[in-house]
Amino acid sequence: MPARERSRVVLIGSRAVGLPGLLTWLLAGLLAGCAGVGGGPAEPDAAQIAAARDAGERAYAAHEWAVAEPHYRTLVAAIPQDAELWFRLGNIYARVDKPDAAVAAYREALVRDGDLAKAWFNMGVVQLRQAANSFLKLGAHVDPDDPVTQQGTEAYEAIMAILGRHDGASSAAGSSGESDE
Repeated sequence: MPARERSRVVLIGSRAVGLPGLLTWLLAGLLAGCAGVGGGPAEPDAAQIAAARDAGERAYAAHEWAVAEPHYRTLVAAIPQDAELWFRLGNIYARVDKPDAAVAAYREALVRDGDLAKAWFNMGVVQLRQAANSFLKLGAHVDPDDPVTQQGTEAYEAIMAILGRHDGASSAAGSSGESDE
C-alpha cells in the first residue's frame, strides 16, 4: 500500500478502515450513544396516568389551579386526542393568568372536537380580555390628546360591557364569564 493511502487508513480492532469508513463508524457510535441519553422522561404508564387524572380532577374541582396544571399537562401529553383534557388545561391556564397558553389549549381542544361550544366560548372570553388589556395599556402609554386614546377607551368600555364587568378591573384571565365544566 503506498504511504499516502496508509495515512488514510485506521485500525479499528483488527480491521483496517479508510477515512470514509471511520467517519461512518464514528457517526454510528455517536448516534447509538445519543439514543439512550437525554431522550426525555419515559412515557407514563396506565397507573401514572390514572393517578394524574385523579389528582388533577381533585385539584380542578377544588379550584387549586397551580396544583392541577402539571397533572393536566401530563394528561394531554399522554392522551393528546382527548378534547376535554385540553379544554380543562385551557381553563387552568386562564385562571393562572396565562392567556396565550389558554388560547393555545382551547385551540387544541377544538382541533379534536370542533363542536365543543364551551371551548369556543372560553377562547373568545380570554381573547376579549386580552383585547381589553391592550386598550387599557394604550390609555396608560399614549398621549391622552391622541385621538386613538379616546377610541381605545371606548373599545375597552365596550369589551367590558360585553363581558359584563364594569368594575374597571382588567385581567386576561379569571373566572367571570367562562364555562367551567
